[in-house]
Amino acid sequence: MRHYNSLAGSWHDANLKALSLSVKVDANFRQAMRADGKVLRFPHAGGADLHGMGYILLVSAEGMQLTTPDNTVENYDLTGRLLRERQRDGYTLTYGYNATGQLTTLTDAAARVLTYTYDAQGRVETLQTPAKQTLRYGYGSAGQLTSVTYPDGKTRQYLYEDSKDSKLLTGIKGEDGVRFATWAYDDKGRAVSSEHGKGLDKVTLTYNTLSATSTSALGLATQYTFQNVKDRVVLKSRTETCPSCTSTTQLFEVDANGRQSKLTDRRGIITQIVSDPSRLLETQRIEAAGTPQARTIATEWHPTFELPAKITEATRRTEFTYDAQGNLTVKTLTKLLDNSSQTWRWSYDAQSRVIDSTDAMGRITRYTYDAAGNLATLTNPAGKVTRYTQYNPDGLPLSITPPDGVVITLGYDLRGRLISQKVGALTTTYSYTPTGLLSSVTTPDGGQLTYTYDDARRLVGVRDKLGNSIRYVLDAMGNRIDEEVRDTSGNLSALTQRIDAELLANTQPIPQAS
Repeated sequence: MRHYNSLAGSWHDANLKALSLSVKVDANFRQAMRADGKVLRFPHAGGADLHGMGYILLVSAEGMQLTTPDNTVENYDLTGRLLRERQRDGYTLTYGYNATGQLTTLTDAAARVLTYTYDAQGRVETLQTPAKQTLRYGYGSAGQLTSVTYPDGKTRQYLYEDSKDSKLLTGIKGEDGVRFATWAYDDKGRAVSSEHGKGLDKVTLTYNTLSATSTSALGLATQYTFQNVKDRVVLKSRTETCPSCTSTTQLFEVDANGRQSKLTDRRGIITQIVSDPSRLLETQRIEAAGTPQARTIATEWHPTFELPAKITEATRRTEFTYDAQGNLTVKTLTKLLDNSSQTWRWSYDAQSRVIDSTDAMGRITRYTYDAAGNLATLTNPAGKVTRYTQYNPDGLPLSITPPDGVVITLGYDLRGRLISQKVGALTTTYSYTPTGLLSSVTTPDGGQLTYTYDDARRLVGVRDKLGNSIRYVLDAMGNRIDEEVRDTSGNLSALTQRIDAELLANTQPIPQAS
């Protein structure tokens, strides 16, 4: 997955994380760049992130350790290079670099490797998958990502047409050469419109001090107001208006730490939230507060992980037990009216993979894995075994033998999309548009379904081999407003229309319409 951050003027692969140790003279910050291009700031000596988002940075003579809210631990050297990432369940990624400090390999716990190469300007030029398939990246004169060429030879293009700032992404052309997305910006580089295809799914945006308004192609205007809390901008209210509906407002209040403390919905119903002041985790929620229908939900948390240990509601209590890695081992649901309970259990191997699970009826499902960490067998509660006997280098299953012994063989294209499924002697095939949308399915009996899409890549039609068809009519925001079903002679056999503000569907059979 790639993310584009116009403020940074560059793209970021989800696997290219970096920690910048450049210290700003005015504030002594350390900045941790995340996979989506966002930047977290920390005091130079380390500690909690300055925005209260639950990240902790430890600094030592050997390097740095960043712990995320989900208890993933990232280890960096003193130059800011990410060396190792260990997720809470034990899954590990290892990062390798060349002599100039460029990331060259990313290896997972199953020894599958992504390999990177760079051009003369130090930009990622190729990415090779574990299956030895190569993606190639192209760049513009300002260093912007302009193209990605996939292993099948098809290319996606990224456009930068803003005369004020050549680093602002203004459009995407798909592998079919058709423009799929368009963005426009104001003089401050803020997005003012977004659309797909030719004006479809269009949203426009306007800005004021601590407020912004988005307007959809259907005229629905949503105004957001914000407030500053502890150097963070947090949502204060959301108001929706449209040409044919009553204006509604949602209100959001926060505590001194910037955590939500009170929500008022469109109907004026209030939800009150209490958070622990040290861990900033929700401990109590009162829904419909101040009414006879008020409901209280109390949450107790694991002392180490950001995982719930007990959730108490009006009629039931749910308790959770975890192992040292934070894997869920026991879940008990107790009905408070009669104190009856149900329990589920899970066991794990040393790599935190589930090896057996027991449901509330005591039925046990067991799992085993091969040397690469792929699922090898699944034994259901009746003792019947499904075997996964072959995988490709990317970890996709190629051969599966269910309990009935009929082998399932799976095939994929160069981009990892399923193209065939053979069950015994019966084969189903799948084909795709150049942009990756499913275009047809052919069943073992020769039947075929063909799918069509508009320029916004929205499904607009389905046709079978005999000529029966369904046509979907969508509004400018992609909502389905009409559905026509026609038989092999083209006769209209059913019409579904979506009506009213709630978009309720009425189906009208038309037995003899033509």
